[in-house]
Amino acid sequence: MARTWLSIRVELVSGRGEDFWPRPGRIFAAARTHTFEQFGAAIDDAFGRWDLAHLRLFTLTDETPVCSFQVWEEAPDGAVDSDKTKLSRLTPGEQLAYVFDMGDDWAHLCTVDEQRIDPLEQLGFVPTEPTPYWGWGDLPDQYGRRWDGDDDESPMPKLPENPLRDLPPILPWWGPRRRG
Repeated sequence: MARTWLSIRVELVSGRGEDFWPRPGRIFAAARTHTFEQFGAAIDDAFGRWDLAHLRLFTLTDETPVCSFQVWEEAPDGAVDSDKTKLSRLTPGEQLAYVFDMGDDWAHLCTVDEQRIDPLEQLGFVPTEPTPYWGWGDLPDQYGRRWDGDDDESPMPKLPENPLRDLPPILPWWGPRRRG
């Protein structure tokens, strides 16, 4: 396969009122035939979002908004439909913004690499959707939860002496220590 796919760097800039530094990021392989909607869904997956019932919006360098006309009740003025607009609209070196959840404003900077890639060479297969192939950084929980049941008021659970003891002994180092 030829070097026809885009390589797009996506960095998480801010969210829930917090700016991130160093910025966590992922690098995606994406075909020029993928839509912005597919790319947004891939970003959300790669950044650990699990409540996907929120709007998403791309803003291109020329300030064109890109959003799904299926889910936005009123699309921003001049918007193009993310369900139909292909990534082929992007040019090498172009930067754009991506925001997930218009309340918590998970804002990302996306940068299209100058060089195209061969997905088979880079990933070892040809994915059907935009796919991350490199990444770094700690990803914040979408709602800032630190453990299951975190209500933002309860103290953090105490770390047990052996934090693996309560696990079933599926792996040799899990569960109670076996004598033998």
